Amino acid sequence: NFNIFNLKNKKGGKMKIELGKIMYDALFGEENKMKVIKSLNDVINVPILGEKAEEKLITAVYDAISIVFKKLLVKEGD
Repeated sequence: NFNIFNLKNKKGGKMKIELGKIMYDALFGEENKMKVIKSLNDVINVPILGEKAEEKLITAVYDAISIVFKKLLVKEGD
């Protein structure tokens, strides 16, 4: 298992790596949020829902996934 938060530098100390934060910001930053939601809404069709309801549903799922990935990728407090 590869954990970016437990890499050691040559002296044996933990390296401060912000790769997880960089990845999270690239995937879930505000500048990309509406692009991703619109793209998903373009390819997802739920016949019983109108476009606005689909967008609300996709936004809720996107927000939930964002929270989970933030916990996984961004180490808080370092």
